[in-house]
Amino acid sequence: MERNRQRILLFIVFLLLSIIPLLFTHIGKEVMYRGDDLYFHLNRIEGLALGIRNGDYSPKINYFFLYGMGYGSPIFYSDIFLYPASLLRILGLSISNSYIIFLIGINFMTYLIAYYSFLFYKKVPFQAFLFAVLYGTASYRLSDLTERAALGEVLALTFIPLAFVGMWSIFEGDRDKFYLLSLGMSALILSHVLSAFIFSLFVLVYLLFNIRHIISEKTRLVAFFKAIGLTILLCLGFLVPLAEQVVQQSFTFQTNQVTQLSQEVGTIVDYLNIAIRNSGFNNIGLLMIGLLFFLGLNYSSFSKRAKQLLMIAGLFLFASTSFFPHRLLDNTLMNAIQFPWRLFSIVTFCICWLFAENYSLIIKKEYWRKLLSYGVMAIALVLVFTHGFFVADVERLVTKDQIEQLPSTFLGWGNEYIPSDTDLQELIQAPKTIRNSKGIKLENVTFDYGAVDLDYQIDEKDSKEAIVFPFIYYKGYQAKVNGKMLEAYNSPTFPGLSELRLSGKGTVHFAYYWTKLQLLSAAISTGTLLFLVVWLSKQNNKKQKIVNEKNE
Repeated sequence: MERNRQRILLFIVFLLLSIIPLLFTHIGKEVMYRGDDLYFHLNRIEGLALGIRNGDYSPKINYFFLYGMGYGSPIFYSDIFLYPASLLRILGLSISNSYIIFLIGINFMTYLIAYYSFLFYKKVPFQAFLFAVLYGTASYRLSDLTERAALGEVLALTFIPLAFVGMWSIFEGDRDKFYLLSLGMSALILSHVLSAFIFSLFVLVYLLFNIRHIISEKTRLVAFFKAIGLTILLCLGFLVPLAEQVVQQSFTFQTNQVTQLSQEVGTIVDYLNIAIRNSGFNNIGLLMIGLLFFLGLNYSSFSKRAKQLLMIAGLFLFASTSFFPHRLLDNTLMNAIQFPWRLFSIVTFCICWLFAENYSLIIKKEYWRKLLSYGVMAIALVLVFTHGFFVADVERLVTKDQIEQLPSTFLGWGNEYIPSDTDLQELIQAPKTIRNSKGIKLENVTFDYGAVDLDYQIDEKDSKEAIVFPFIYYKGYQAKVNGKMLEAYNSPTFPGLSELRLSGKGTVHFAYYWTKLQLLSAAISTGTLLFLVVWLSKQNNKKQKIVNEKNE
């Protein structure tokens, strides 16, 4: 009974902490803070809701974008975690209220996952609570939540603790829990691919620090490769369709980099100024800086693994500053990170984890331990309030009525998932225009959700004429012509649009169909997930049976 009471109290505290960061920027007024990527993610949510309303429950193309011309964002940026927000839209809530409730839910899940991940690692509830509070209220996470409205990265931060305890289980704990790393990494990949890449760098550095230990224990190495294999299978339904598109054609993110690391890096002074102001899109926070110094001063009292985590935090912090030679990485795979300060996600996690784990070892007297832990949490809460209350760029506070008028042409900074050489500005001037050769007549043209139906007739016998449909081209667009399926291609005349060449006369139904690879990979991932759930359920039943037998 007492345990249930404590759990309810814990959930209430986490719920309050989930609401507080949004009070002054999203909830408390008839205005909402317009973060950098806000409209892009709202469009993603709206497009998924539109798809569900039209019976397209797992859309590959988001038809809310570009006045219905479609944007392949779901192929490159998974929508799997957007369903709660989209379902709220379907239930009748406004897009702004759906988004706010969704953010509260993400915050709440961040606290829960952080708490139970630490509790799995170390069975000390107060330390788990301390970690969850520090991590959930961390300045960098709040800047992602508000200034940047980086929904994918905010979601990814939710799962970093789970991925970490999975890694720890493989190399230090119960290696049979390798699936925790797979679940954490899969969630990272499906939330935000770049965050998954950054966490992979973290794992790589951790491996290098412990290479001798890992090589000497072959069973742990096998468990690590099991985790990799399981992660691939779970994410196959996302990774294969993405790779299929990239092999088929080039996209803007491949041919026109949004930015370069060397252009976006900040100096230590820059980061300190932002932390002091407690406002900015790359705010590591005064508290994290202070805790890093505190941990550094007590480095000698740490365990070997804790020392390694602190060194990794320092290394990632160094790599995010102008001291690091980013120009050497501008034209490499590493430039995919785009912004060096994205490494703050790892720095923040390591600092919060290390402080929660080690503060009681550093401070011996219980009175001072309590004073330190509660004092740090109090500072964290003060920073949360001041972050929202004194938001710097007040011009970004826009009315919720304005938010409801979503600009469907906002594709995010860089239009990354548009085919290369597409003149997007020209195409959106006539979003419902079918462009066809002079020798072909079109009749009975009707537009529907992601589809066009029409009748056509070509004057000259044995002549093939082109029809260019007003849909941004992605592999998967096909037409049912007189009952036969024809695959579309990227138009050479209007690059970026979908084109067909036809002869004779007949009827056409043009739409996007899942490719064979999409269907196969989705089936494998779904089957893997179901198998994992059944296997874990059986393992849990076995353990419960053993416990019951011992109690008899």
